[in-house]
Amino acid sequence: MDQILTELQSVPGVIGAFVFHSQNGVKLRALPEVFKEAKLVKMGKSLVKIYAAGCMGVSELSEVSLYYEESIVIVRRISTREFLIVLLDPGANLNLVSMSLNLTVEELKTVPEKPVEVNAPGPPVQVEPPLPITRNNGYKAEEMLQSGPMAESLRSMQLSLAKVMGPIARVIFRDALTEWLKNGSPSFENVAVLIDVLEKEINDPEKFQDYRKRIAAYLVSHN
Repeated sequence: MDQILTELQSVPGVIGAFVFHSQNGVKLRALPEVFKEAKLVKMGKSLVKIYAAGCMGVSELSEVSLYYEESIVIVRRISTREFLIVLLDPGANLNLVSMSLNLTVEELKTVPEKPVEVNAPGPPVQVEPPLPITRNNGYKAEEMLQSGPMAESLRSMQLSLAKVMGPIARVIFRDALTEWLKNGSPSFENVAVLIDVLEKEINDPEKFQDYRKRIAAYLVSHN
């Protein structure tokens, strides 16, 4: 079954693709190794929400395309709970990709959907009261990227990460930014903490060194 996506990945401009099940997670994938399962699940959930929001305004919505500086993401529905998510280079031939997507979706529709497993009821589980919702010392990752004295620099750091990690950089950077905000008030003085978090998220010494070189000028200018 993975061969279906492997053939799609061979189309010029296609970075890779995966099939996301809204309840079971990633079903099929053909992507570079840097795209870890947990990140794909998080990306899939976000994209399905965007697709659902689009359907509220357009009843016959066939696909959703998201354009970023570093990539293009296309979401196509396969069945009620399954979606094909494709990552493209910005310069991809969209007409060629669209024709390939039509064929791929038709093939995927013939693949049986894995039934959702229903476990037998067990003993009641005692649920602890929920923890109070925090706002990371009053800051939110998305707000930091949109406004404030660090917004432009943070967006530049995210764009630099995309040149190293590809389309998944958007998810990685926001995760790292959220983690950084938990450690205190964000500032240029403690941006080294953010870099440490990004090193763990990238989890590849060679790619991290490449990223460090790309943001070196920024780090020097604010220290």
